[in-house]
Amino acid sequence: MYQVVELYGDCEPWWLLNDWQEDRISQKVFEKYTQALAYYEEKIQEYRALYSKERQEGITMAAFWEDEDQLWCEECGDFLQQYHSLVLLEDGRVVYDLDSLPVEDLISLNAHCRLEKKAKRA
Repeated sequence: MYQVVELYGDCEPWWLLNDWQEDRISQKVFEKYTQALAYYEEKIQEYRALYSKERQEGITMAAFWEDEDQLWCEECGDFLQQYHSLVLLEDGRVVYDLDSLPVEDLISLNAHCRLEKKAKRA
């Protein structure tokens, strides 16, 4: 199973600290990687329209923010930047290496061979 998780907090998603799940604001689950990736890419476009700053790590983690979106931290005595983040996970783990995914997960259920449509038998 694949998940697209939306986070809001003071850490960019690639840090994935032990308590990162406390920053989760939503999660959507998908059977196939291609379905999750399509949704992830839709959310990327939505976030780009909302926030002026963006940083991505690979194709499965992104953070968006505005400089003025900061919260005071009593413990550290400073303001901490707040990030709106997206992460694409497989069974709760970040997908780093697409080569590790089964081929079936990479092929869309609606995929059709283009060559078959263009080819004519002699």
